[in-house]
Amino acid sequence: VSTQSTGSSGINAEYGGANLTLHLHGINVHKVEGDKPELYYMLNDTSEEDKTLRYRIYHETLEKVLKQQQEERESKDINIDCLFCPDKLTGNRFTISEHLYNEHSFTLGHPDNLVYTAQFIEHLRSKMARAECLYCDKTFRDYKTLREHMRKKLHKKLNPGNTEFDKYYIINYREFGKGWKTLSNDKDDLDVSDSRNGSPTEDDWSDWRFISGDKVFSV
Repeated sequence: VSTQSTGSSGINAEYGGANLTLHLHGINVHKVEGDKPELYYMLNDTSEEDKTLRYRIYHETLEKVLKQQQEERESKDINIDCLFCPDKLTGNRFTISEHLYNEHSFTLGHPDNLVYTAQFIEHLRSKMARAECLYCDKTFRDYKTLREHMRKKLHKKLNPGNTEFDKYYIINYREFGKGWKTLSNDKDDLDVSDSRNGSPTEDDWSDWRFISGDKVFSV
């Protein structure tokens, strides 16, 4: 928690008027050498005030995420480009997931467990635009080299252990302080297992075309 914009009194007011600065450990952080240090208060889960604050933030986040998920469930207005081909994907997250799985043998997981779906697709697209593998995060010199790597290594899938994707799966908001790994008994909620991703054969890659401007290249 930073005091740069609000000061310690602002922090207390923001979080219900409690004098939180009496219970938090403060440190000075120099973001740029020579600049005035910025005071940060570190959260400490041994204090009741801190636990109360954490629960409040958790419940506010959960409420926001559930609202977003419900809107996506009811919406049919998603309109984005496919990750692997020139097709425009329209409708809802179910139709998008269906296209990715049926046409490209690629799964995001069960549609009911997704949230911020369009943002998720764009996040993956930005990784691929940087020639970055979706599974192991290695970066290659170009898209063609990336594709060859993902084909040989069977990396045309998501790595369920990659925490940068946690934001997009509702299971990670289910229980305070626990992510999907802790709740690993609920395997169906994050369905990115090998049984869904499969092991792509040579034929599975014929659909994957690099899009550059108005040109489409089979790679």
